[in-house]
Amino acid sequence: MESESLQPLKDSLKEWVESDVAEFELAVLLGLVGPSGEEFRRRKWVWWSNNPIGNGLHAMLATLVEAKVLEYDEESERYRFNEQFNLNE
Repeated sequence: MESESLQPLKDSLKEWVESDVAEFELAVLLGLVGPSGEEFRRRKWVWWSNNPIGNGLHAMLATLVEAKVLEYDEESERYRFNEQFNLNE
């Protein structure tokens, strides 16, 4: 999240990240917010409240988990990119 440049979700979710960070990284890729840590803090309400944008980002992450693109640690509510994922399979 500290990077100021756009990076693929595969890279930004290489390690386990909290669900709010995963939603933020997805929002960055969609062009909804800028990639800075300050942008993450200014938009906390999106990740931490019940609203259409935050709910949509959460649903997209759930879909990526279902498709096995991402892994989800339910106990810690964290996401990471599934290194075993291969679109060609």
